[in-house]
Amino acid sequence: MTLVRRRLPAFVAAGLWLLVVRLGWALFTSDLTFEYVAGHSRRSADWWYRVAGLWGGSEGSLLLFAAIVTTVVAIAAWGGSIAGWWPGPTIAIALATIVGSVAWPFDRLAVPAVEGFGLTPILEHPAMAVHPPLLYLGLAATLPPLLGTGPSTRRWLLLALATLTAAMTLGAVWSYVEQGWGGYWAWDPIENASLAPWLATIAALHAGRSAGRVAAGTQVLPGVVALAGAASSRSGAVSSVHSFAEAGGVGWALAGLALLVAIVAVARVLRAEPAADVRLGAWPLTAVLLVGTGLLLVVLLTAVPLIGSIGGRDARLDGHWFALFLAPVAIVVGGSLTVLAVRDRALVPRAGWIAHAGILVLLGGIAGSTFDRSADGAVASGETAVFADVAVTNRGLDVVDGPSPGTTEIIARLVVDGRRVAPSLVAYPERGGILAETALIVRPMRDIQIVLNRADDDGTVLIEVRTKPLVPLIWIGATTVAIGALLSRRRAAASPACEPATR
Repeated sequence: MTLVRRRLPAFVAAGLWLLVVRLGWALFTSDLTFEYVAGHSRRSADWWYRVAGLWGGSEGSLLLFAAIVTTVVAIAAWGGSIAGWWPGPTIAIALATIVGSVAWPFDRLAVPAVEGFGLTPILEHPAMAVHPPLLYLGLAATLPPLLGTGPSTRRWLLLALATLTAAMTLGAVWSYVEQGWGGYWAWDPIENASLAPWLATIAALHAGRSAGRVAAGTQVLPGVVALAGAASSRSGAVSSVHSFAEAGGVGWALAGLALLVAIVAVARVLRAEPAADVRLGAWPLTAVLLVGTGLLLVVLLTAVPLIGSIGGRDARLDGHWFALFLAPVAIVVGGSLTVLAVRDRALVPRAGWIAHAGILVLLGGIAGSTFDRSADGAVASGETAVFADVAVTNRGLDVVDGPSPGTTEIIARLVVDGRRVAPSLVAYPERGGILAETALIVRPMRDIQIVLNRADDDGTVLIEVRTKPLVPLIWIGATTVAIGALLSRRRAAASPACEPATR
C-alpha cells in the first residue's frame, strides 16, 4: 500500500506532464492540425503567447491544473504528509480521468487551419505567461494539509499563501491596466474563487497553535474551498470576464471531485481527537474569527448569483454589496493589527510581522482607492480640457496597423498632467469587437488612468479620466505579504515545530 500511495500519484503526474509538454510543443510549433491549437493560438503571434494558449482555453488549462495538482500530491505523498494510502492516488486518478473524458485537448481537424484564431485579445498581456500557472500552484498547495497532517502542514499553507498572494496581485495589476476588466478587482466569481482559499489559508495559519478537531477543521478548509471554487467558477453558471476557461462538463466533474474530497475532509475532522487543553490565544483567535467572517461573506455573496442562475437566468451581484459587508471586517482587521503592533509586537515572529505589515499597507491602499474620481467628455484636436482636476490636451490622432494581422489601431496623442500618453482603440474585425488600450500615469499618491472611448474623423476624442489615490500601496502591501509568507516558510523549514507565540 505504501508503494501505491507514493508511486501512483507520481506516475499519473509524469503522464500528465508528458501531455502538457506535447500540447505545449504543438502550440510552440503552431501545429494547426490540432483543433485546440487552432482555436487558442495564432501562427503570427509571439512564441510566449502561442505557448500561453496552453492555459488560454478550458481543456488546456485543466490539463495544466491537473498536472500541477498531481505533482503537489505526489510530493506530499512521497514525503509521508498524506494520511492513509488512498486519498492521494484517488485525486490523481480522478483528475486524469476528467482530462481524458471531458477535457481532452488533442482532437484533430479534418482540414488543418491556416493561421489559427489565437487568444482572446485581452489575454495577450505579459501577465498571461505567469498568472494562471502561479494561481494553479497556489490552489494545489492547499491540498496536502487537507489530505494529511504532519510537520510540513504549515509549510504547505505558507506556500499557498505566498503563491496565491502573488497570483492575485499579478492578476489585479493586469486587470488594472486593462481598464475594461473593472479596475484591480471586480468581485468576479473566478476572482473570488482565489480570494476564498487565500482567506481560508490565513485562518488556518492563525489556528496553528490549536490541536484536535479545531486544527483539523482549519487545515482542511483551504483545500475544500479551493476545489469547490474551481468547480463553481469553471461551470459557466455565472457570466465572467474569465469565460475563456469555462466549460459545463468540466465544472460538474470538478464538483464531483470536490464533493469526494469534502467527504474525506469531514471524516478527518470527525476522527480527530478533541484537545480542550490546547487553546488559541486572544490574538490568533481574533484573527481566525475575523478572517473566517470575511471568508463566509465572500462565499455567501458569491453563491447568491450561482443559486439565482438556476434555470438559465443571468444573475449577478454588484460589487458594492461585497464592499458594503466586507468593509467593516477590514476596518476591524486594520484596527486589530494596529493595536497588536503597538502593544504586543513581541507575540509575532519577525517574518510574520513582515506579512502583517503588508496586510496593513494593503488595506490602506484599498481604502485610499475608494476615493477615486472619474469624469468624461470630448476634447477637440488642439484643445485642452480639464477632467477630475486633470488637464488633458489633444495633439491629434494616428491610425496604424494593430497588434495582430487584420486589426487596426486608433491612437490618441494626448498630454495629460504634463506627460505624453497614447490611449488607443484596437478593432478586431474577425472577432467583431473593439478593445480599449488604456494609458496609465503612476504617481506616489495617485494614479491617473485615461481611456479612449471614441475617436471622430475631425480629431475629436471622447475620453474618460480616472484618478486613483494610493493604489501603489496595494501592490507594495501584497508583495510584502508574499515575501513575509516565504520568509516564514523558510523559518518553519529550519524549525518545523516552531509556531507563533500566543497569549
